[in-house]
Amino acid sequence: MEPEGTRRSDRIYLELGIQISGVDAAGKSFTEQTQTLVVSQHGAKMISRHVLLPQQALSIRCHKTGREALARVVGEIGADEEGHYYGLEISDPAANLWGIEFPSMDESEVAAGRVLLECLGCHTQEVTHLDAFALEVLLANQCLMRPCNQCTGSPTTLWKQSSLKESVAPAGP
Repeated sequence: MEPEGTRRSDRIYLELGIQISGVDAAGKSFTEQTQTLVVSQHGAKMISRHVLLPQQALSIRCHKTGREALARVVGEIGADEEGHYYGLEISDPAANLWGIEFPSMDESEVAAGRVLLECLGCHTQEVTHLDAFALEVLLANQCLMRPCNQCTGSPTTLWKQSSLKESVAPAGP
């Protein structure tokens, strides 16, 4: 068991369009189009117009990836005129709901910086921990050569910093 307060994966500020569905605190079924504000391999911070209760189950579909997963509400983080902010935990992090590869937390100890990169060959996105040299190269050239586990035929591919906003429009109505 991990000590309390230990992170299992990086968190990144990323607005992704999502659809959530479940039953709100008043016992009414709902489906809502909303967005994340922060994502990690294991969950997200999101906003909802509905009042939700800790431990309640939700179904989430990420518009960008089209993937769905079950999640549970960890708790409310705050509220304002836009809605309620909740922390969510994804039931199966291996589902890779966000379509982003997250590095092991061990790599963060030696990193000079972390950045969300996108492979220009296959558009895979990864949270990447960069040492001081690689970070300097990225800042100077706005791109970086590095291995891609998804691309075949080349030992390295060109990567650029990915936008923190969703780049693919949601499908459907």
